[in-house]
Amino acid sequence: MIKNLLFVTILAAASCNDPLPDIECNTDEEGTPSWLDEKIEQMHRADMQQAEVYTYKYKSETVIMINACVDCADSMTLVYNCAGTEICKFGGIAGFNTCPDFEATATDRKLYWKNY
Repeated sequence: MIKNLLFVTILAAASCNDPLPDIECNTDEEGTPSWLDEKIEQMHRADMQQAEVYTYKYKSETVIMINACVDCADSMTLVYNCAGTEICKFGGIAGFNTCPDFEATATDRKLYWKNY
């Protein structure tokens, strides 16, 4: 019993350090875009309560959605293209929705990273 518990604990600890998967972007940069690595590192350093990153296909390109504070009142969810340019934003105190077709047309949602 104790051996099994120890094995599961070691396995769980090892999986926490798994590298993030590559994102299929139409850029010259392979793997994770460096700007995204920086944003994830910022969320780690800021000790965000519940942050998450998803990839989608939107208007024939890969996009990255970053929610730096899941279930936080008035937080902004931002969507970027692979080059790191913001293309959509949702939420905030003003209730932004700069891509009203996103929910209906974005496909292939994949969890890329979360800290909870």
